[in-house]
Amino acid sequence: MYNVKTLTPFVLDNTDVYSFKSEKTHKQYGICIQYPEGYLQRKEQKPLPVIYILDAQWHFPTICAIYGTLHHDRQMPESLIVGITWQDGNIMELRENDLTPDCDPDASNSGGADLFLDCLETELLPHIKDTQNITDKSVLIGSSYGGVFSYYTAISRPELFSDYI
Repeated sequence: MYNVKTLTPFVLDNTDVYSFKSEKTHKQYGICIQYPEGYLQRKEQKPLPVIYILDAQWHFPTICAIYGTLHHDRQMPESLIVGITWQDGNIMELRENDLTPDCDPDASNSGGADLFLDCLETELLPHIKDTQNITDKSVLIGSSYGGVFSYYTAISRPELFSDYI
């Protein structure tokens, strides 16, 4: 995971970070996965609900910290947190493209949300399901362009996630 301002790597406990290449969008994504504390060391790993976070380059550490506090206070169940970011190119142009549903004359790279939705539905979500022990409960979190995308997903493919923020 990278701090966008300084581009210096940092590490969060219980977190894996890896690259994911999409055949749909032809883009390289960074995937960040945080497991509940002690989860990987347990003999029995029960299936977990999943929290998907868009714009992980900014929001992943914050959401992980909020989750940790809420889980510690027994306000949230154990959950897997999956952050999605971009790895190659101009991050602002890439997110403008992937997270906006319509072409905006003031945003030359806009309008690629349906293709990114296809990537999530047919590539990334099945990948997470195949590689992680998860339940059918999932939430998509986004703000700014990510919020537009979350809202668009909720109205265009509401069955893709259980809940939307």
